[in-house]
Amino acid sequence: MPVFSEAPDTELLDHLKNSDTDAFTEIYARYWKLIYYVAFKRLNNNNEAEETVQNIFMDLWERRSALNIHTSLKYFLAAAAQYQVMNVLAKKHRVSNIEISDENVSANTADSFINFRELQKQIEETVAALPERCRVVYQLSREEGLNNRAIAQKLGISEKTVENQLTKALSRLRTRLGNPAFLSFLL
Repeated sequence: MPVFSEAPDTELLDHLKNSDTDAFTEIYARYWKLIYYVAFKRLNNNNEAEETVQNIFMDLWERRSALNIHTSLKYFLAAAAQYQVMNVLAKKHRVSNIEISDENVSANTADSFINFRELQKQIEETVAALPERCRVVYQLSREEGLNNRAIAQKLGISEKTVENQLTKALSRLRTRLGNPAFLSFLL
């Protein structure tokens, strides 16, 4: 049984595509709180937030062999949580007799997707403009899912240097993007 606690997200995804339940368990352990936070913040309902987490991970498992994630796993799951929340809110509005036309829901979903893509583009541009070491540390942390110790070992630097470089990167991202709520939990 492989141990995935130190494995980068890319490795976990490769194992997940091959139906490795240990990799799936590690992904769940890493990201269920993020998804719960995103859902609870918008829904303000514990049961609905827990159901959102469950639905996203059920969908992830069901689609595991066809997964083609172009962003980091963290961003992918956060976006999935946003879309799931929008569906829950749309369903609530329909149930409470407020008419939401299919065009309106589609427009809102499309707008949210465009906003997510724009935010993602701004993050990528900001990260690309970081000094090299800072950029590499950020990418290893946020895009590959490595912890500070693993990054320090991989780059041959101290954990404190890793922390300082991450702090610098996150500070620049917050400054550039104005610290929107969506960005705050991704960082």
